[in-house]
Amino acid sequence: NIRMLKSAGLDAISVQPGSIMELSNTGLNTLYNHSLATPNINPRNMQDAVDQLHVLLSVSVAIRSLGFQNPTVAFSGGIDSTMIAALLAEIGIKPHLICVGLEGSGDFEAAESSANALDLNVDIHSFTASDLEEVIPRLLLSVEEPDPMKIAVAAPLRWVATRARSNVVFSGNGSDELLGGYAKYVRFYSSSPEKAREVIRLDVFNSY
Repeated sequence: NIRMLKSAGLDAISVQPGSIMELSNTGLNTLYNHSLATPNINPRNMQDAVDQLHVLLSVSVAIRSLGFQNPTVAFSGGIDSTMIAALLAEIGIKPHLICVGLEGSGDFEAAESSANALDLNVDIHSFTASDLEEVIPRLLLSVEEPDPMKIAVAAPLRWVATRARSNVVFSGNGSDELLGGYAKYVRFYSSSPEKAREVIRLDVFNSY
């Protein structure tokens, strides 16, 4: 972890997404660097947009599930994880759905309802506040800063990963950044569509 390395007095740098680095006797060299560019605006009607998005998501899911018959999905029953599970089922893959949360979480009922609609089973695991307190030190090593939001995102992903039957775990994380799902994007767009597009691009770029 870069923060840990820096705290030890080492001059660590972060390798950005899309970069391939080579470490040799001469030092660190960049072999490839692909920056996330702002895409061109291509106006189209709603149905065309939906069809194109379906193709893009289907191809992405198919590539990342290649060779795995039962990849795991971090499943909340919300639109993001439900769509991933549906796309996997659409290409003939039966995903292993796992829903985790603190005791009494409303996600449990939603997960069961969505899984039933997809004709899939879902494993539900509940955790206590004590369980969360116990795992926080490990989570801090991963997220590298005491940010409550990052801890809240990392905790369920860790719990899902420890119960996964596959080396591949799908989640809906990043969908709001990629598809402009947060209210702040609407606020930016109302004053400047160009500003909204740039904020979304930066959020997607930094979501790693």
